[in-house]
Amino acid sequence: MNLNVSKLETEHYLQLAIYMYLYENNINDNHIITNKYYLYNILTNEMRQVICNYKELINMVSYLIYFKYHNNEEDIDNIFLLKNKIIYNKYFI
Repeated sequence: MNLNVSKLETEHYLQLAIYMYLYENNINDNHIITNKYYLYNILTNEMRQVICNYKELINMVSYLIYFKYHNNEEDIDNIFLLKNKIIYNKYFI
């Protein structure tokens, strides 16, 4: 696993957004205010400002939870295996 981060990726923004949600949900009593957060890469001295309101964070976390628990990966796996079996049969049988 490479721990050096040469640039900020989508995953870093998503991680920050989840932290923002946790903070806003548990500490901040005023959920109407739009807050500013910062994502900083100490290796490249890159800093990005992320602005989000609490309603947007709730929507994002709700979507992530829904997708995590209602995504039927077994069907996706079965489709993948079926497609590969078709390709295998076409070229090797």
